[in-house]
Amino acid sequence: MNFDHCVFAAAQRALDMGDMPDELLPLVIVSEVAHLRGLESEARGAPAWH
Repeated sequence: MNFDHCVFAAAQRALDMGDMPDELLPLVIVSEVAHLRGLESEARGAPAWH
C-alpha cells in the first residue's frame, strides 16, 4: 500500500469514528497512517520528540 492510499484509508477510518473530537482528527490520521505503513513509516520522517 503506498503512502497516498494509507492517508486516504486512515482519514476514512478517523472520520468513521463519530464521537471523536475534531482536535484529535490529525493525530488519529497520523497514527493510522503509521500503523498501516508499518516499518516504512519511519523512513518518511520521525516524530518531533525523537
